[in-house]
Amino acid sequence: MALELLWSILIYIVVLAISTVPLLIAVKFLGGRASILKIILVNLGAAIVIVLLRSFLIGLLWDFLVPIIVFLALLIIYNVMFELGWIKAFFAWILQFVIAWLLIRLVSWLWPNLVTTATWLLSPRTPF
Repeated sequence: MALELLWSILIYIVVLAISTVPLLIAVKFLGGRASILKIILVNLGAAIVIVLLRSFLIGLLWDFLVPIIVFLALLIIYNVMFELGWIKAFFAWILQFVIAWLLIRLVSWLWPNLVTTATWLLSPRTPF
C-alpha cells in the first residue's frame, strides 16, 4: 500500500514537472519572469482556480460563458504571475500547447526506438 502511494506521488511529480516545460519555454520566449518552481506553483494554482470557477459557475451561467470566464481567469493569472501583457499572456497560452504538441511528437517518434532498446537491454541473454 505504501509503495503504491509512493509510486503515485512520484508519477504525479514527474508529470507535473514535465508539464511545466512548455509553459516555461513559452514564458521565457515572450520575456516574462519565470522559474520552474514558479511555473509549477502557477500550474497548481491555476488548476485549483479553474476547478473552483467551473464548479461554481456551471449552474449559474449559460454553459457557453463558463469556458470564456475560465479562459479570462487563466489570462489574468498569467498576466499577473509572469508579468506579461495581455497579448503576451495569450501568446504564452497558445505557445505552451504548440510546444507541448512538438514535444509529444518528438517523444512519439523516439518511443519505438526507446522501447526496442530497453527491451533488448532488459531481456535475459543466453550464452552461445
